[in-house]
Amino acid sequence: MTGFSRVLVMAVLALGLMACGDDKQEAAAPQKQLDGVVLERLDGAREPLKAYRGKMVLLNVWATWCGPCRREMAGLQKLADRLDPAEYAVIGLSIDRNPALVREFLRGKNLPFATHIDPTGELTAERWGISAVPTTIVIGKNGELLWVEVGERAWDADTIPQWLRGLS
Repeated sequence: MTGFSRVLVMAVLALGLMACGDDKQEAAAPQKQLDGVVLERLDGAREPLKAYRGKMVLLNVWATWCGPCRREMAGLQKLADRLDPAEYAVIGLSIDRNPALVREFLRGKNLPFATHIDPTGELTAERWGISAVPTTIVIGKNGELLWVEVGERAWDADTIPQWLRGLS
């Protein structure tokens, strides 16, 4: 292997680790203007983000191939089950390109929050500049950006509901 080939392999590996890892990383914050965002459901239906106005939204960006994403999914579902659905919404947004792959991954798992997909990366990568998963965006009741969490987190920890209340 030539020196250039080794450098190229190392760069590809480094990018792969940055895209899915246990370490917290800086991420470009999504645009503060969240109006006009339309999410695509796995069933093909389209759902405007503003349909959640009046609720605090945790929008978790994940991928089937991401170990930290898979590890935190059960905690996100437990959090969603604990929160008042009139006040909060937990939404999963997969960056996988193939909806069938995501549906297959979710089959048999009790993860009803994880039903959206951004197969082209138009929303997550291009508009919001998200380059690492998992990334969780907390959106306030009026649609304002409150928090961006990059990396795995124990979303089912007892302190999370109080922390969310403190963000609003």
